[in-house]
Amino acid sequence: MCGGGGDQYAPEGDLVIRAVDATLQLQAAWIAEVTTEGQNAARARGQRLGSPPKLTPEQAELARQMHAAGHPAPSIAAMLKVARSTIYRLVRQPPTPSRTEGRHTTPLEQGLKRTA
Repeated sequence: MCGGGGDQYAPEGDLVIRAVDATLQLQAAWIAEVTTEGQNAARARGQRLGSPPKLTPEQAELARQMHAAGHPAPSIAAMLKVARSTIYRLVRQPPTPSRTEGRHTTPLEQGLKRTA
């Protein structure tokens, strides 16, 4: 049925491809459903989903206090052995601007420069 022509194809092959595609779509939907059910069951048991926290509550409070006292986030991060981004997220403050020229500034930083 399928000679050497470029535009010809076997209808049976198209049917097989559609059947495999439908099977894969059903499988994906089933996996999503089972995953959601498992997450809901874990939440009902009081389990926390996701990665464990990087800092204990005591460490987080210490980091906040140090940041409020003026310690730079990189040194706090080094002391607590976490990434700087963890400290920045913790104190809800963007990273300090780099000193390289041509750095992109956020609209918030631009607004602060105008008022200063």
